[in-house]
Amino acid sequence: MLSKLRRNKKLVENFRKILFLLILNISLLSIKIALNYMSLEVIDFHSVIVAIISGTMFLIGIIYASVFSDFKESERIITELSVSFKNISREGRMIKRYDKNLHKNVKDGIKSIYNKLMNCLKKQNNFSKVFEEIEKLNENINMAKLEKIPNAFVVRLKNEISGLEKYIERIRVIVETSFAPIVFYLCAFLVTLSILILMMSNLNNIILEICCILAYSSICYGMLLVIRDMENPFGGAIKVSTKPIVEVEKYL
Repeated sequence: MLSKLRRNKKLVENFRKILFLLILNISLLSIKIALNYMSLEVIDFHSVIVAIISGTMFLIGIIYASVFSDFKESERIITELSVSFKNISREGRMIKRYDKNLHKNVKDGIKSIYNKLMNCLKKQNNFSKVFEEIEKLNENINMAKLEKIPNAFVVRLKNEISGLEKYIERIRVIVETSFAPIVFYLCAFLVTLSILILMMSNLNNIILEICCILAYSSICYGMLLVIRDMENPFGGAIKVSTKPIVEVEKYL
């Protein structure tokens, strides 16, 4: 039931974006035809106009490349995070034969870290509580009677916990890092300015002019919407699948 609701919500969001672009292009088409009819296309197409349009698309491309890079890294982090949880759980079970109390502390600690992390991914905050749980787990390991446990098990366990902390820290940075609104609005302003220039430009071919305006507005505004949705890979409209880490719970 929940999956159906989420799927329907995504369809509604996508439909809204398509509808927005459709209404925008119809409005631009109407304005362009009106300007052509009233002979208000007073700007001759010049290389400066090409430079403005190219520069705007180049700036959007740079921002998209940065956002896409974080998005792909988030996919990799989720996979490695799930593997790290499983490895810590396995190491804890290996320690059980040597120290049952430490095994219980590791089991309870990793479950607490997992629950706090899943809560953080939903609410997009309070990552400090996850790191507090990691510190508690490290303290419990350090306070245990490690002389009864083979050193290789302890080293592997600590390395896995260190790796887990690194992945969670990276998730926190990605979630809390966002482009300054001025950058996004600057791109939107430049796109709007470029479209206004194209609307007032005369290419001596109304069909070519309309095609250029519709293609440019669809590409640029569409990319800005995608950037806005992908900016937070763990909580945006376009986000990475957390299925691998959700399925980890049954191994803990």
